Amino acid sequence: MYIMLVGGIMQVVGFALLSTVGGVGGVERKQYGFQVLGGFGAGMAVGMVVVSTPWVVGLRDQCAFCVPFPTFSKNQRTARN
Repeated sequence: MYIMLVGGIMQVVGFALLSTVGGVGGVERKQYGFQVLGGFGAGMAVGMVVVSTPWVVGLRDQCAFCVPFPTFSKNQRTARN
């Protein structure tokens, strides 16, 4: 949960700083750092949502996208019996 929170904060800060970069006259060097910060934060937040789904949602309610991760589900053995 804390990884999603930190990732979300990094995403917001990185993209907010990216909006301060001027769009005319070339690329500023600080733009690359802001893109890395925002992209890394977005990857952390979205990645944790995908990975944590099997622990939070019951096996019968999991979406088709989560099918590759059934081994992480704590309810897998009870659902098959």
